[in-house]
Amino acid sequence: MGIDHKIIVSVIHRDLPDSVEAYLQESGRAGRDGGPAQAIVLAGPSEMAAVAGTKATRWGTFLSGERCRREILVEALGAHIEACSGCDVCDGVARAESPVAETVSHWLSRRRRRYSPGQAAAVLAGTARSAPVPWHPGREPVYGLLHAWRRDEIEEALEELRAAGRLRIIKRGPWRSRLTTQADAVG
Repeated sequence: MGIDHKIIVSVIHRDLPDSVEAYLQESGRAGRDGGPAQAIVLAGPSEMAAVAGTKATRWGTFLSGERCRREILVEALGAHIEACSGCDVCDGVARAESPVAETVSHWLSRRRRRYSPGQAAAVLAGTARSAPVPWHPGREPVYGLLHAWRRDEIEEALEELRAAGRLRIIKRGPWRSRLTTQADAVG
């Protein structure tokens, strides 16, 4: 509140704002110079589970990227817009998943059934007891890929991917308690 700098080009919401009005007010801080701007909401299944009723439905629709984001916000204020002037959904560049979630999902898709959630988090954070796998040009690193993250943060990201249906934990057989991608039919 009260910030009026023309150099702000991005506003990142770590938590869901309390209301549409608050979101519009806060995200409107970016782009005051008339140039391109972006507002990013970092919300996963755990944040959505904490929101109840109409608010959850509205934020769920907004975050899903299935409809024009501006239309959803304006409808929540009791108005209507004729055409969107360029939200990510209408521009065709909407991303339902964070880059970190994409990175973790891709990393795990190449290592299905190898790690439990705790083991995967330790390897991704670079805190596993095993020696790091050497990096070679053209190959992605295996050990410490998310070294800037704490292990508990990675475990939370894995849980959110699991809750979103992107990952699952195998319940029986030789790979019991190991992570796999949803595309993997084993277990």
